[in-house]
Amino acid sequence: MPNGNAGGAANELGSLHRSGAAAFLAVHGMLGKAVEGRPGAIPARISLEASESVDDIVVQMVDGSTWYLQCKRTAGVNGALRSALA
Repeated sequence: MPNGNAGGAANELGSLHRSGAAAFLAVHGMLGKAVEGRPGAIPARISLEASESVDDIVVQMVDGSTWYLQCKRTAGVNGALRSALA
């Protein structure tokens, strides 16, 4: 019988994944360095757990663009994805 801790462990792993992605972006911003493969995309402001629909990480870049990142450790093509993309 499951012990009921799977959700908590999964949430913790997801938090670690998000914080790693945010740290990656923050280091680029502190160094004034563009994110690899995206010329001009230098992070200027990073918000975590924002109020937007895509809420995990919102990054405002020096060039004025905004990135909305939903950080997932795994993804599949299922009903939830199809619904979000419709």
